[in-house]
Amino acid sequence: MVSVVGTPGKIALAFTSAGAVAAYLPAVGTPGPLTASPLNSTTTSAGVFGGDLVALELNIGFNNAGFSYCVTFVRSERSRGGTP
Repeated sequence: MVSVVGTPGKIALAFTSAGAVAAYLPAVGTPGPLTASPLNSTTTSAGVFGGDLVALELNIGFNNAGFSYCVTFVRSERSRGGTP
């Protein structure tokens, strides 16, 4: 799984590839509760809220893996004597 938002075995969004996540984002629509557990869905009942949660999950994953563009950019600019 590339990303699971929610609790597996309960209501959750699940994606099996980066392409499936890209097809889902950016999610649109009125925010609401997630009422089903779709696999590789392009839309959900959660609307934009579902997209926000997937983006947050990706952000946490990248951060935990040591990828942080903002921190890298600031360090790079400071090392060159610039202002971020």
